[in-house]
Parts: sequence; C-alpha cells; structure tokens
Amino acid sequence: MHNLQYKLEESAIISGIPSLNMDGIFHITERKDGVICKFNGCWNKEDAMAFSLSFQECIKKNYQYKKWGLVKDISDWRQISDDAIIVLEDLISWSEEHGQVANAYIYQEELSFEVFSSMCAKELLSKIHYKKFNGFESGVVWLKKLGFNLTSEQTKFHKVIT
Repeated sequence: MHNLQYKLEESAIISGIPSLNMDGIFHITERKDGVICKFNGCWNKEDAMAFSLSFQECIKKNYQYKKWGLVKDISDWRQISDDAIIVLEDLISWSEEHGQVANAYIYQEELSFEVFSSMCAKELLSKIHYKKFNGFESGVVWLKKLGFNLTSEQTKFHKVIT
C-alpha cells in the first residue's frame, strides 16, 4: 500500500496559509459518497504536495474502508508543472488503494484538456473508472449512475488553500 508523505513547513499546515511559493488554489468538499475537488490557477510541485496531503487527510478521515467517487473540476486549471504531475500521479495509485472507484473530470479550456490527458495516462493503468465532461452536473449524474451520490447538501469537510 502506498504511503504518500510530503514535508511542508509546519506553519503552512497549521495556519492554512502557505508560506511556500504556491500559486495554485484547491477546494476539497466531502459529500455522502465521495469528494468534489476544484483546481484553479497555475500549479507547481508544492501546490500538488499541499493538495495531496489535504486530500489524503479527507479520505482517511471520512472514507476509511468505503468505496467512493470523485469529481475533479479542472476547468480553471491554467498550467501544471511536470513535477506536480508526478505528485498527482502518485496520488492516483494511493486513491485506488483507499477505495476510489470512479473519477469524473470536468474541463472546459483546451489547456485543461491537456492536463486531463497527462493525468489519464496513469489512470489507464488503474482500475478507477474515469470520464471527462464539459459540465459539472453531467459528471455528478454519471457518478450517481455508478452509485455515488455527490449532490448531498451537507458538507462535512471543506479546505481551501490560497
């Protein structure tokens, strides 16, 4: 089983305000049967590591021993460095080992489709079902057909790094 660990400055984790050179923003929202993640801006390795740590915390806390789905909204993701992609690719294997079954990618811009293509190379090797959508609702409907309700109004976990 993968154990992904990244060392970020203690103050960044405690305060939620990164003291590293992070330009990217992410939102993690837990729903009944999975997680909704929204990515914005230009990402470097530190952004990816901060997301990975927060995402793992959410999954361990809320989905231990459960199957779950994921919406990854990359429609506002502008750019991602190669070393950040490596961190996120490692998270795909970790997620599969921790119960992830399906992933709905939401994208709109051509650049985010390039990011999608890069990310899916690793997912092709996993057992995670994934599909791309031009709109958020379409992705949520697809996940619901697979048995994952991500439309619940109750949010148990929300973390934003800016």
